[in-house]
Amino acid sequence: MEHRNKDILKGMFLYALAGPPVGLLCVVGVVAVSVGKQASWDGIWLVLFASYLAGMIPASMTGMVAGLLRRRYRRMQGVAISALAGAVFSAALSVVVIVAAALLQGSNLHQHIVTTTAIIATIGGVAGAVCGIIFFNRRMSSLQG
Repeated sequence: MEHRNKDILKGMFLYALAGPPVGLLCVVGVVAVSVGKQASWDGIWLVLFASYLAGMIPASMTGMVAGLLRRRYRRMQGVAISALAGAVFSAALSVVVIVAAALLQGSNLHQHIVTTTAIIATIGGVAGAVCGIIFFNRRMSSLQG
């Protein structure tokens, strides 16, 4: 049981630390490809801070799930579970934020809820997969000993 608690804390810390910047790189990459210009690095610290504000909760929840399951699954299974958990938690948070903003502002922000949620879920899934590759880096035989 002690190992599981350590795995949960390690997972939450790793995913919360590494997940938001990975998601930011996904966004920068998509914008750079769609615009066709080289990305400007002006204000990157503000954008990085914003990525932590937006991604800290779903990333740490994904890390908690990964920590719970770290000793049960092999590497690629863990990566797939991390990707799925990252996508689900990111999508859930985005739906909550979009609906709350629409209710508070009385606007039609919810018109694009499916597209926005799909994009954010993809970003969360990629970040979860990358963090899963790092987190599920040991062989099962060394963990079960």
